[in-house]
Amino acid sequence: MRSLAVVVVLLVASCTKPNPVVCCTSPSDCNSLGVMDTSRPCTDGFVCIDHECSSAPPVDAGPACTMDTDCPSNSPHCSSTNECVGCVDSTQCSQNMPVCDSSAMTCRGCADDSECSSKACDMNTGLCISESTVLYASPDGADGAACSQADPCSITHAISSVDSTRATVKLTAGTYTPPLSVGSKTMVIHGLGATLTRAQSGYALTIGVGAHVRVIGLTITSTGPGIECGPVDANATPVPFLELDNVTVSADANFALFAYPCNFVASGSHFSSGMFSPALFIATPSTATIDRSIFDGGGIEAAGLGSVVHVTNSLFYNQDVGPGSPGPLSGKAFGNAGPGEAFASFSTFANANLSCGNVLPACAGGSGDGVCIDSSIVTSASGDAIQGTGCSVSYSIAMPQVAALNGTNNQVNVDPLFVGGGSYALKGSSPAVDAADPNAVDTIDLAGTPRPQGPRNDIGAYEYKP
Repeated sequence: MRSLAVVVVLLVASCTKPNPVVCCTSPSDCNSLGVMDTSRPCTDGFVCIDHECSSAPPVDAGPACTMDTDCPSNSPHCSSTNECVGCVDSTQCSQNMPVCDSSAMTCRGCADDSECSSKACDMNTGLCISESTVLYASPDGADGAACSQADPCSITHAISSVDSTRATVKLTAGTYTPPLSVGSKTMVIHGLGATLTRAQSGYALTIGVGAHVRVIGLTITSTGPGIECGPVDANATPVPFLELDNVTVSADANFALFAYPCNFVASGSHFSSGMFSPALFIATPSTATIDRSIFDGGGIEAAGLGSVVHVTNSLFYNQDVGPGSPGPLSGKAFGNAGPGEAFASFSTFANANLSCGNVLPACAGGSGDGVCIDSSIVTSASGDAIQGTGCSVSYSIAMPQVAALNGTNNQVNVDPLFVGGGSYALKGSSPAVDAADPNAVDTIDLAGTPRPQGPRNDIGAYEYKP
């Protein structure tokens, strides 16, 4: 009898000790093993997963779990790696934060059309656009189709069907043949993966008087001109508004954009034009605001008094500087009107001479042709980088440069020290680093790097990131 009692005592004692192999984390979890303990913890360095003591996850991981009920409210879901996370898939996210980030395992706003079931993301808000408000078009869509995701219509029928209820046009991937014309309507065109191609004379896309249009992700190619924005009537109202977001426009033999008149905004876009033609011709009384964009052949001309162009964080290269070329950026007269105003900040003009008159430019309160630049880099393959004394230049690098510059705090005949190999980013030893106008405010460079990375913003389109 005594030996039996000893065995019973030993068995009871063993049930009260933490077992290095079998474990449980709560009374109900322990009961599922037939054990009456409130918990059976593992030794230090191990966690209880599926009733076995396993190596602990990294210190930055969420609590260990086997099911969602094991997780706290701020990380309510149990992942396949037995960590408590914000979400496992997008069905666990709200309308306000509709996407489950696969790396962070937390809900966030959408950043791409493909992340939404409607295939349309409002990237300004991070919200997925309701399918019921979207008109869907495909390259082979019929004019009589429903313009639904299941039954997409032609691009012309989708554009003509835009109204106050359905004001988003989603283009499925593929090639569309214009010409395409947008009348007096308000709409957003989602065109990532789609190409609008024009092989004949005339514009690929025309934005008419009273229109308010935003285009996202579309590629436009044309053997002639690209986009016309405006009725070619300076007195027509309301002036159309056009915004290009991550759009590529390539016009082989003419303007990528002709604005007359038009209020134009571009970000993250890429422009090129034909020989001796500016990529963007902004005619009076138009305005243009360009940020984080690339001009690969063909620049911008602010043409005529009342035409105003502002450029930030942009790159100009492969600029044609032959006879008649307006150069990468200019303020010029147009018809009987005086010169337009052209401003550039935090931009890089690589092998692209800026051409100025010898009179203070309109952008600086004068009456001459030219530009006003600050915190920018201008280099030239031949001759002065900035030609003519009329430009207003401050906190910028010009190389080579013999003629005096009209402005202060410039670095003349100083190599900006680009990374090279086709990149115009800065080396860490560049004189442009921490040398921009200390009073100029800018937050994100051409590559998306936050400014400043050091005590002060860097000169040029790219912020050096250590």
